[in-house]
Amino acid sequence: MIVVLVMAGILILVNSISMNIKNNGYSLAVTKLLGAAKWDLMLQSGIEGILYGIFGAVLAEIMATALNYRYVFKSGLRVQL
Repeated sequence: MIVVLVMAGILILVNSISMNIKNNGYSLAVTKLLGAAKWDLMLQSGIEGILYGIFGAVLAEIMATALNYRYVFKSGLRVQL
């Protein structure tokens, strides 16, 4: 389960960074013309992507826990380890 959540977080991270760059291309170019370094732009996009990834992983964990509770515990099934 953890591996799936990590992979989902990575996919959300990559997707959000690429969407951020495509959607904010003009403002990123203006910021660079005003003197921002390349690393400043990458850091800004990276932090935004990381936050989206963390949010997606937490949301996935909440949904998985809710579904597990609904379908396993309420149905009377007991899982033995």
